[in-house]
Amino acid sequence: MPIFIRWDDPDKTIIRQTYDGNWDVSDMHKTFDEIQQMRAEVNHPINIIADMSYSRLASGNVLTVLSRAERIFLTEVNIAVVIGANSYLKALTNIATRLAPKALGRMHFATSVEEAYTIIERYSKVEVIPES
Repeated sequence: MPIFIRWDDPDKTIIRQTYDGNWDVSDMHKTFDEIQQMRAEVNHPINIIADMSYSRLASGNVLTVLSRAERIFLTEVNIAVVIGANSYLKALTNIATRLAPKALGRMHFATSVEEAYTIIERYSKVEVIPES
C-alpha cells in the first residue's frame, strides 16, 4: 500500500501517515481502517500528521470518501496536519471543509514535521474523545 501508517510518538498521541507515490481511494479506505484500529488501542485523543511530500495525485474521486473522513475526524481525531500538500490538494480540502466544517475544519497545512508538531501542540485538546 502506498500509504504507510505508524505511531509517531511513544505516548501514541500522533499517527504519521506517509503517502509515497501513487495512491487511490481504496488506499484511503484501508488507511481509515488502520486509524480506527490504532485509535482503539488508546483512550485519549489522537492527532494525525499526513506527509504528502512524495505523493502523486490520487486516482479516482477523493471526495467520495468525504463522509467516512468526516465520521472519523468527528470521533477519532483532534487535529490533522498535512505536510507538502500541493495546490490541488489544498483546493480540494477547501471544498471538503465547506461540505464538512465540523470535522475537516481541524485540518491544517505545514511545510515540515517540526511545523506540524508546533501546530498540534498549539491546537490540541485535552479532553478524551467519547467512545462511539
